[in-house]
Formats: sequence, structure tokens, C-alpha cells
Amino acid sequence: YYNKHVNEGTMPNPSSPYYKQQVKEFLDGYDKALSDDKKAYQCQSCNNCVSHCPQHIRIPNQMHRISKLIDEMKKVVG
Repeated sequence: YYNKHVNEGTMPNPSSPYYKQQVKEFLDGYDKALSDDKKAYQCQSCNNCVSHCPQHIRIPNQMHRISKLIDEMKKVVG
């Protein structure tokens, strides 16, 4: 869900006067698109996924980064 919005350039923009609404829509979509067991905060940093990534991405690091971003967005909408 996150990558889709990054690739499409539709991530909430802090300089937009509609930022709070954009964040709310992003979070609503995130909640609908992913079941709780698939959300970034569920990553346990076991690293089992790392060896399967053809791009050698440190997936747990990225999952924790996304989880932190989601937490920050939740503060915006209260």
C-alpha cells in the first residue's frame, strides 16, 4: 500500500493545505487494504524475508520505518 502511493506520487504532502485530509484518507486506505496481521508494525525483525528479496532490501528496517511514519501520521489526525 505504501509503495503504491510512493510510486504514484500520492503520498500526503505536508506543504498542502489539505495535508490533514490527505493523511486521513491514506490511513483509512491503509487500514482497509491490509489486515492487522499484515501491517508494518507486525514485523518481528526475524530477517527471514531478507534472503528472499531479489533487490537485497533490508525489509525489516523498511517495515519499521513505515510503522514509524504511520504512527506520525496518526498524530496528525488525532
